[in-house]
Amino acid sequence: MVEYAFRTKPVDLQILRVLLEEFRRSGKEEILSKMREMVEQLPQEEKAKGLLILYGATRKSEYFERAVEELGRKGLSESDVAVSCWELCGFEVDVYPKDEKARDMIFESLNFYDGGMWRRFSAFLGELKVREEERGRIVKEPLEVSSKLRVLEDPVGEGVVLGRSRDKLQTFGAKGLMYIGCICERAEENNFLGKPVLVDALKPHVIFICGQRGSGKSYTMGVLAEELARSGLGLAVVIVDPVGIFWSMKYPNREEKEVEELRRWGLKPRGFTNIRVLVPLGVYDKLPDATRDMAFSIKPSDLTVDDWCYAFGVERFGAMGLLLERALIQVREGYEAVEGDEKIRVEGKGDEYTIDDMIKCVETSLELLSKDRGFRTDTRRAVISRLLSAKEWGIFSREGTPLDQIAVPNMVTVVDVSYLTEGLRGLVVGLLARKILEKRMQLARREEGLQFGSVGAIKEEIPVTWLMVDEAHILAPARGETAASGPLIEYAKLGRKPGCALVLATQQPSATSDQILSQVDMIITHYLTFEADIEAFMRRSPNKVPQEMSRDFIRRIPVGMALISDASIDTGRVLAVKIRPRQSQHAGREAIPGLARPGSASLLEEGRSEEVTSLIPEKIGEKVEVKMDESGVGMVGGEERVGVAKKRIPILDVSDDLAGDYLSRLIKYRFNEYLYPSSKIQGVNFQKALRVDPEKMLSTLREKLTLQGWELTCLEGDALVFLGQKGNVRIGFSLAWTNTASVIAFEVTAPSKGEAMTAKELIENILQEISREGGWIPPPKVKVERRKGKEEKEMKAVSMVREKPSVDESAERGKVEVKAGAEGETRLGRELAREGMSDEEIISKIGRIQKYLRSLHEYYLLGRMTEEEYSFLRKKAFKKIEELRRMLGSG
Repeated sequence: MVEYAFRTKPVDLQILRVLLEEFRRSGKEEILSKMREMVEQLPQEEKAKGLLILYGATRKSEYFERAVEELGRKGLSESDVAVSCWELCGFEVDVYPKDEKARDMIFESLNFYDGGMWRRFSAFLGELKVREEERGRIVKEPLEVSSKLRVLEDPVGEGVVLGRSRDKLQTFGAKGLMYIGCICERAEENNFLGKPVLVDALKPHVIFICGQRGSGKSYTMGVLAEELARSGLGLAVVIVDPVGIFWSMKYPNREEKEVEELRRWGLKPRGFTNIRVLVPLGVYDKLPDATRDMAFSIKPSDLTVDDWCYAFGVERFGAMGLLLERALIQVREGYEAVEGDEKIRVEGKGDEYTIDDMIKCVETSLELLSKDRGFRTDTRRAVISRLLSAKEWGIFSREGTPLDQIAVPNMVTVVDVSYLTEGLRGLVVGLLARKILEKRMQLARREEGLQFGSVGAIKEEIPVTWLMVDEAHILAPARGETAASGPLIEYAKLGRKPGCALVLATQQPSATSDQILSQVDMIITHYLTFEADIEAFMRRSPNKVPQEMSRDFIRRIPVGMALISDASIDTGRVLAVKIRPRQSQHAGREAIPGLARPGSASLLEEGRSEEVTSLIPEKIGEKVEVKMDESGVGMVGGEERVGVAKKRIPILDVSDDLAGDYLSRLIKYRFNEYLYPSSKIQGVNFQKALRVDPEKMLSTLREKLTLQGWELTCLEGDALVFLGQKGNVRIGFSLAWTNTASVIAFEVTAPSKGEAMTAKELIENILQEISREGGWIPPPKVKVERRKGKEEKEMKAVSMVREKPSVDESAERGKVEVKAGAEGETRLGRELAREGMSDEEIISKIGRIQKYLRSLHEYYLLGRMTEEEYSFLRKKAFKKIEELRRMLGSG
């Protein structure tokens, strides 16, 4: 055939294709020379196609470019030429086009009726080859791991499957697999670098996502939500959104860098039409149309007495808890009441009652008013006050939102609770978890009953449901309980059989309930900083953790990478995965201005929410001039900051250790991008509590560091933070005033541990010199400032601490310093009583104390105070609220 081709005249394309196959087989140069000669003999209208065949033989771009130029005159695009080249070269895999548009054209032309099975097979192999090359470019710095990786591969060997058994994979194939990223490690044996990572969606998993703030955990949850949204499995997905970022899944990703990254992954931006955003009834009309679809509300009858107690912050078996219990029973079943001088019978309302019905019961029930079996007037008044407050929460209605409007097949429902307080979020999450589990258990029992005969219908039928919850350490803490704790634990323990999957995300795995963590079958961890959190991951990991994924590495996991531990018996150890970019818009992105290094910020970075002033340099290499005035007070950018230390050093009414821990987290959370510019950077952190004047300490420290050659930048936002650099070494530090010391925390980073330790020793020596000078000055206490107008004095804060009381008045300064304690509280009560405050101001003060309580609760959940301390301060806070509520009632 080849000899015939050599002799044949005139030359045509078919002869050239015969020679192409022979050249591929033999590689003889004489055949290639003959092909070049024949191309020049082709008619002009065929010459471009001949050039494409030559390109298929040699892969020299000059032939392809000449063909594009020639065919371009005929109106063909480069993508059209690439497809023609592949076809002319016999659908050869090596010539399969890499151009995305050309590949789309090929797959649009494929169908089962064109008879081109080789074409279909070649396109499939070509796609695998192109994607493998693209994935190789995606993972630029893979983690080198010595231990062998044993995983389950999909039916065609294209991807790595997690969360599914070998038997289930043989039964269902690729159906119900979620594409979340690719392997970004290189093992000595069984190298799977760049292979897609596919997570099972058919089994009701309990997946735990953890990582520091800014590590990408919410982004990863969004990737899972996208995959579930397009799965078409008939699943319901319910996302409890405490931050208000998942509404944007309705819109395609518009971030330019991420759109480019999507292209490299073989994906396109897209919005999802099967997304519904539910917001609380009370704020529905206040939000933009683009961010909400419908309002949700709760029937009061859906709440148990425990729920009400959690919501109101009262003891379940205290007087108010018992009163609530009796009132709920009576409203449902009916009771004897008094109206004026008459006794009447109020009929029970079953499950169709309102908060007004509960209030009426507490006010008029003969049993509850009885001197023998009833409750004191102040107890009833306190419960009524709380119920009136609950009406203003904006989440209750007579009908409520039916569960079958929340858990809908093939629909992702985002329940936006970002406008609710922490306690109400727990209430909503607990209610959803409890009701979903109850309905699914009823349906599972009904399906089993169908095997043995007919069964009754169920009022609300809901599909297999994936419940996704962020901030799990707050909703289901390791210590203490919330309204969501019990329902989430039951959901995790009992949900597998009835089809209830759970995805939890948290910043602090160590502060999350062990009862939930014990049910987890897959952990996805991003970078973690604190030892307790790393230990929690190590202890709960279902798989062995390779030595390369050490504690130090976990502290330095790049943003966008995650370690995945899968309980499946087919996964041998923890593996490193690069999470794919989001196709839909990620609304959680709010970068710190100027601290993102050009070109180095990860495309998958979860946004920070901190606000920092414009004093932050636009680029990390751009210096902000730091001068020192005569007093040692900093001047930034030439603008004098008079008394910056005095005004900006925060006063923390906590222990020195707790203050130091807070400052360390502040630096680590907010400025991790600056301090750790690459995964190879090493770091040390330390804290000091010195009995010195904090203003003098700050000015001396800055002066000495500047003389040593450090370039410092002062950042004034909601805290006073300094960032500095000397050569390759970077530092970040912040300080605070406590009742016993000036506390300062440092983070020092460098390319090597030795350099970081040298810088640390230098700073410690400076601090030691400052410490020897002494000069401790206690911080000013919480102040009550005078103001003009009807109310001459207004409390600027409510302080509840455990110290002995005293009150110092300074008429010339026009301020009163209140030190907390029993006598201080009495004085505070008298101050409030004679101020003649309006109802609105009293309610505002109650709100401030409630905010204090939430912060107090979080400190307790984090393990930063004992149960006795927490109980002591909590009781004081509630006592203060009760005083204010009595004032509100008396007015």
